[in-house]
Amino acid sequence: MIFFVWGAYSDFVPSLFWSQNIFNISLFLTIISTLIIWWVYGTGRANFQENGSRSKRITASIVTPFFLMGIYWGSIGHGIPSVYTRFFGQNEEVYTLLVKEKSSSRRSCDHRLKGNYIFTAFPSYICIKKKFFEKSPRKVEIKLQGFKSQMGFLITSIYEQ
Repeated sequence: MIFFVWGAYSDFVPSLFWSQNIFNISLFLTIISTLIIWWVYGTGRANFQENGSRSKRITASIVTPFFLMGIYWGSIGHGIPSVYTRFFGQNEEVYTLLVKEKSSSRRSCDHRLKGNYIFTAFPSYICIKKKFFEKSPRKVEIKLQGFKSQMGFLITSIYEQ
């Protein structure tokens, strides 16, 4: 769960190979974990909440795989590779063309940069300040500094070119 939270808040861009295989690895682990959980509860080795209704047990059995898939996808796809890249990656600078976008959302930033290079990131945008958003052109050349490993690129700094 810690890796999931770390992955959600780090600016990590998975490599092409890693982003193509995240889903398959997460799905495999989800199936194994779900089957083990269902087996444990089905054989009586663990019990649901006492006096739990049948509908609650069925709902929990249906929701569990989706919850596990999300946790595995966030942890394995972004959290663990982000931490690995931070400690074992090499310093790197990447120049890329990004497009400004304005969004009105209570849960995320209002001013963002989006582009092909960061498309596989989670989320697939970089938050920017309103001042930078107003002064820069719609398409802007950006220098991204960070760490790069075979798993991807961890963005630590953003500069306008």
